[in-house]
Amino acid sequence: FDALHISSTAWAFARLAVDNHEKLLERLALAAVQRTSNFDPRQMSNMVWAYATLALVHLPLLDGLAMRAREIIDSFAPQGLSNIVWSFAKLLYADEPLLAASASQVVKLVDQFEDQGVVNTVWAFAKLEFHDVPLINAMSSAVICRLPKFNPRWLCNTAWAFAALGVRDAPLIDAISGAAMTKMSKFNSQDLANTLWSYATLCVHEIPLIDAVAAAARASIRDFTSQGLSNIAWAVATLEYSDSQLMATIADAVVAKQAMFNFQELSNTSAASQEELSQFSSVDLANTAWAFAALGFEDDPLLDAISASALPQCRSWCLQLDDCGASVVNALSLVEAFELAGKLEDEFVDAVASALAERAALLDPEEMPGPPQELVLEMSAQSQSPVQPMVLDWNPDVFVLWKPPGWSASTAQDEDLLPTSGSSLVLRDWLREHFGRQHPIVHDASVTHGLVHRLDRQTSGAVLWAPSYRGLYSARLQFSARRVQKEYLCLVEGRIPQDELPLRLQAPLLERGGGELGPSRSEVSDMGRQAFTEVLDAVSFLGPEQQSLSLAKVRLHTGRTHQIRCHMSNEGHPLVGDPVYGGSVPAWCQRQWLHAWKLRIVTSSGPLNVEVPLPSDLKAALERLSLEDAVARAKLSSWGL
Repeated sequence: FDALHISSTAWAFARLAVDNHEKLLERLALAAVQRTSNFDPRQMSNMVWAYATLALVHLPLLDGLAMRAREIIDSFAPQGLSNIVWSFAKLLYADEPLLAASASQVVKLVDQFEDQGVVNTVWAFAKLEFHDVPLINAMSSAVICRLPKFNPRWLCNTAWAFAALGVRDAPLIDAISGAAMTKMSKFNSQDLANTLWSYATLCVHEIPLIDAVAAAARASIRDFTSQGLSNIAWAVATLEYSDSQLMATIADAVVAKQAMFNFQELSNTSAASQEELSQFSSVDLANTAWAFAALGFEDDPLLDAISASALPQCRSWCLQLDDCGASVVNALSLVEAFELAGKLEDEFVDAVASALAERAALLDPEEMPGPPQELVLEMSAQSQSPVQPMVLDWNPDVFVLWKPPGWSASTAQDEDLLPTSGSSLVLRDWLREHFGRQHPIVHDASVTHGLVHRLDRQTSGAVLWAPSYRGLYSARLQFSARRVQKEYLCLVEGRIPQDELPLRLQAPLLERGGGELGPSRSEVSDMGRQAFTEVLDAVSFLGPEQQSLSLAKVRLHTGRTHQIRCHMSNEGHPLVGDPVYGGSVPAWCQRQWLHAWKLRIVTSSGPLNVEVPLPSDLKAALERLSLEDAVARAKLSSWGL
């Protein structure tokens, strides 16, 4: 067979949906690998289209075709170009050089694409998470011109793709909304779920469209798959869209679907029937539980059904080691959702803890030593703050580390791109240097190198690091169940009146930026996630210019990005030294005055309770101030400062 015969045979098998001739398809793939240099663009697109249609991943074939495609990308016609990027995306095969070359060629030829080619192409680049600004601009313009001719599936796939790429182009969104409204009566359940998911992902409140989708969803709720129900619930909660009737309808559908699945299991009906009534996946259950908890929509039968479904599956979820940790995230999200709803039972926490411990046993080495003695430090109020991280306290599960100001405790690249003085001040690099040989978790970026939580680069104080997967899972379970106590000290502008204490700051926070958009920051927004900061007490000071200042004792109940800084600024009390959130930067305080002061956690190895004395620079800043009165002096003394 030559290249034409091979590609034509593969194409024919795909058109006939013949996927049970594994030996023949393997031999076709191997024959193609030997002749990839002879494939022309059409033969190549037919070949990869065939294997994508049959969902057969043959890496040597894909590698060979990708290399050949890069060589002759300029020869591809619009349909062939669309087919090849769609096919690679369908197989989740991302070849960065080929995607870049294809994007450039698409920009040149986009006006010649058929309508379906436009849809498939933008979907493919979104599926492979390939962001290219010229490509996005060209595809956006092409879509706007063609939207009136799109059928509902194309329209919804296009909305999904631009949402997945994070494109918030107002003319594009308006055009999609207008087209969707005219075709809403033809949307099926998947179209409705994908559309609402897209607008929620982009945080776009297109109320007429959302109203129309919600009404259509209520009328057709029985047609929704488990994932569709989950997506609708998640989107409604993310958009904070108030529709109690829709949520009640979703709750009833979830409970009914779960009850039907349980009945099918008990009656031992066919595997095909059970597949049709497939149980909710871990992410479906987590998203649904979170949605109802976040909206404060109390539905005991729903939460009971979710708990009953999750409990027997938790172990099998957590033992899926090839899922990049998604099962762990979903199990912990369920814990967080039940806690938020006030429905977290010890039985569920114990089941998750047991499943995570079993997973950890498969990942951890048999022996893991404690920290070297030279890295253990007992800080006192009189001691000089070390400029390097140190271990303040530890048990076999977690180490409490001293994080000096200027060190990054985040794996987010946007923070690590901020300027530093001298050599790298990245906590994970320090961990690799001192613990990398005996603690494999240090090298695992998917679990943030064992760091349990984050601190902003310029914040000093206590941060938790787990030397093992067992410790990481145990600690994160405690965070999800909100059983960790964290207290901070911050110096803010203005006087916090004593009669207003304690302050409960619960404005939702939305994170913006990150990656190419610059450093992340948060803002108060109805579209944000729930956040809870409690100002427990405050001591009043006067600054060098007699300005009113307050030293606040703050407890975090959630852990959003820059939560204290954003919440305090929103209250009219920005942190001293924090220009990002409106604070002044006086000569006597050149960084944000924020310190992670106290931390208490109980893991499977027992409790840890740490208080970290103020570092030298923050103490020096306080010494430049004067206490407002004797009451303030007595209160500061009672804090041990």
